[in-house]
Amino acid sequence: MLDDVVKLFSSHPFWAVLIVAAVIGIGIGGFVFGRHRSGAARFGEYLKRQTDPAIKSLCDTYGLTGNEIGFDDAVRSVMGSNGPNKDIAVATLGQQYGAYLKWSSADSFDVVSLAVLALATVLFLSFLGYVLTNERMFSLYISADGGRGLLTFLFGSTTIGVILLIAVSLFWMDKNEIEERFGKSKDLLAIVIGVLGTILGFYYGTASASGDKTGPFALTITKPPPPDSQAPVSIEGFITGGAAPYTVELKASKIIPNEEYDVSKLNVKPDTKAQNFSVTLPAPSDLKPGTEAHVGYQLIAKDKANVTFTTGIGVVEFKPKP
Repeated sequence: MLDDVVKLFSSHPFWAVLIVAAVIGIGIGGFVFGRHRSGAARFGEYLKRQTDPAIKSLCDTYGLTGNEIGFDDAVRSVMGSNGPNKDIAVATLGQQYGAYLKWSSADSFDVVSLAVLALATVLFLSFLGYVLTNERMFSLYISADGGRGLLTFLFGSTTIGVILLIAVSLFWMDKNEIEERFGKSKDLLAIVIGVLGTILGFYYGTASASGDKTGPFALTITKPPPPDSQAPVSIEGFITGGAAPYTVELKASKIIPNEEYDVSKLNVKPDTKAQNFSVTLPAPSDLKPGTEAHVGYQLIAKDKANVTFTTGIGVVEFKPKP
């Protein structure tokens, strides 16, 4: 049975995380509910915390020293005793009980807030752990676009969470604290929205700029042939801009003596990621011993839309092998 559960959780880690978070949330909720239900029994604890000498004297006179004494127990204890000024003592207990209710509700609110914060933290850390450990998610956000998308999602969720927290807290906060806390909340919200706006602007701005715009079409020679050679020479370079597939045509002719000779048209395989090319300029086949030839060459690149880029003329001096 346990092995089946382990296999199930290992094959579905996201659901396992959610189940663990739900169990933690139920435990926190049960703790809060139990403490709230037992709140009335803590009236004695509240009385013991008071520093007013009159309250301390009342508790000592009527034996109200236990932490678990409730309001009804305190009234019965006063009325059943032989102490003086019972009516005044009961009225004082009533005033203290009203103050206790405010204290108890504020204390319960603090516990509920802590429970909600703890549950939200568990859920967020669970989701973050799943995102960081899931292979499929990792393969997405490891790229630039995926990383920007992840940041946008996190800051968007954070901003929405802050807005919801502020909106809900307006109904929970004491009216005497609303103005001060809401002022600070607005500052926090302004910061979060500012960061989110910056990320969204950069994210979508970059996406728009990198859409279909390919930039100017150009060919750059990274390895020109040597000035003189006794064998075929290689010319290397790369293409920027335009749209694949590309073709690179090599044209050459003898400058000295002034004669043309055939050079085959060469094509580059369509590759939009590595737009590199290499072409070979052969030596003239009729080059005779004791002679040399100065050959001018030129590269002409074309893209899918038949946009043309032509380089300047380069010169290679071919010498016959000795």
